[in-house]
Amino acid sequence: MIAALIIAGACTSAGPDDTAGSSEPSAPASVDTIGDTTAASPTTTAPSTTATTPTTSATPVTRGPDLPRGDIGGFNIGHGVMNEDLVELRWTSVDAAETMHRVYRVPTVGTDPATVDLANATLVYAGPDLAFDDRAAPPGEFWTYVLEIDADGITGQTRAWTDVLTVTDTTPPTAITGLSAAVTSDGVLLRWNPADDDVEFGAYAVLLVNDDDTATYLGGGADVGLTSFLDDRPPSGQATYRVQAVDYHDNRSTAEITVEVP
Repeated sequence: MIAALIIAGACTSAGPDDTAGSSEPSAPASVDTIGDTTAASPTTTAPSTTATTPTTSATPVTRGPDLPRGDIGGFNIGHGVMNEDLVELRWTSVDAAETMHRVYRVPTVGTDPATVDLANATLVYAGPDLAFDDRAAPPGEFWTYVLEIDADGITGQTRAWTDVLTVTDTTPPTAITGLSAAVTSDGVLLRWNPADDDVEFGAYAVLLVNDDDTATYLGGGADVGLTSFLDDRPPSGQATYRVQAVDYHDNRSTAEITVEVP
């Protein structure tokens, strides 16, 4: 078992039909920005089919004053496929006339992506595109990719990052068992037994199933031992809840329960 790494938020399912049309966070598994650890799908362009050689000879960055978050537009970075051979990276654009996107790879363990010195990091991509496939990441390790933007010639201190694990994993966590639902004065209390994963556990995700079989994400957590959830605003009538155990590679095990809410 690889050393545990806590990630925030829930990841999307290997079986997208489970939550199609829901408001549940979607892949990448984790899109992390300062003060924002909600997973979200970045707006992407089509990925390149071959690895891009980092542009290490790009125009030197003029580092200006710290830019408050949002001054150059919101941006995020996330990942798609991740295994021993490939890490798919995608990120959003910023509101600027000219942009240079720089993506660095740093070890996840022992690194704070908000403050890490990127002068000592591995530059994997520099250019105007919104996608890059890293085929050179060493396998079997946790890595963090840090995105920094040179917008109109000035690079701000605001960064975005995403964590990956370069291991192939297509096996979902163990099944959710012991799922129960109790109507209390505070709402609907869900409980279940802990799940386990053969590679790396990611998070639990709790969803409310809609009438059209889509599902609305309610919450979750990355603590494998935290096996309860309170819906303090349940709908009246019959309510169906879906609880999923999600691993680091977005594979899911799912259980459902229906309860009558007065």
